[in-house]
Amino acid sequence: MIRRLSGDAPDLVWVYSSWLTGYLPHLDWQRVVVDFDAISFRAMRRAMRHTPWYGSKFLYENIETWKQELVERRLCKRVAQVLVCSEDDRRVLGYDNVRVLPNCVDLPLKLPAGSVEDPHRLLFIGKMDYEPNIDAALYFCKAIFPHIRKVEPRAHVYIVGCEPSEELHALHTGIDVFVTGAVPDATPYLDAAGIVIVPIRLGGGTRIKILDAFAHRKAVVSTTIGSEGLAVEQGVHLYLADTPRDFAGKCLALMTDASMRKGLGMAGRELLESRYSRDVFQRTVSRCVSEVVISL
Repeated sequence: MIRRLSGDAPDLVWVYSSWLTGYLPHLDWQRVVVDFDAISFRAMRRAMRHTPWYGSKFLYENIETWKQELVERRLCKRVAQVLVCSEDDRRVLGYDNVRVLPNCVDLPLKLPAGSVEDPHRLLFIGKMDYEPNIDAALYFCKAIFPHIRKVEPRAHVYIVGCEPSEELHALHTGIDVFVTGAVPDATPYLDAAGIVIVPIRLGGGTRIKILDAFAHRKAVVSTTIGSEGLAVEQGVHLYLADTPRDFAGKCLALMTDASMRKGLGMAGRELLESRYSRDVFQRTVSRCVSEVVISL
């Protein structure tokens, strides 16, 4: 494909993530659109806050983060358009050619017949070999969940997602913590959960897991970082909590209040339909492609 691009003059080249631009041949960069799923240097800088660095390793990671920021900012200045998934990321980059392309998910056509929500079931869902998800699951089970179980012994959590690390497998008890690994369809787990948790402390971009929860009208408790980049309002679309006790308290409050869970779930679904639907996504992509092609 690279050899073919070198000989042709495509109308537009759409590149997913800054990492792949290094594989591009010598093209007219004004034909290139780069889609950042997350700003890498921002995620790298955030990871350093939660990892014990020391001596030369600390210096090395700082240098690598600075180099990545330099690469991504130079890239923004070269290409026709840069797409990011949130206004937060757009402001961090700060260039005129940066456009927000919000993430989206498909909407379930209707609620499943006969599904019963368990108010004491917590659900964390994602790719479980991804460092921010590993950190989140460990943080929840070790720092937050004991506070919940102390008050509500019926509480249990499902950690659902492919390729869980050995550390995550070790959390599985089969009683109050269930680590499923890969599942063919996450829908039954979403339907059965009373609360979707997003105890994320690392990474960047916006969280598809929150949009999936909104699509299924589920109450969500998240850290501020976990909800970053989404147009959510605390207490309207979800609950935000950044300390273990506060996070546990929000979960306990939702376990005992069905109307509160329903209200958050409905408000989240309405926000999803207005801001993060596939129609919004497709209109933004169409506008972006038209502007680049017409300007050539």
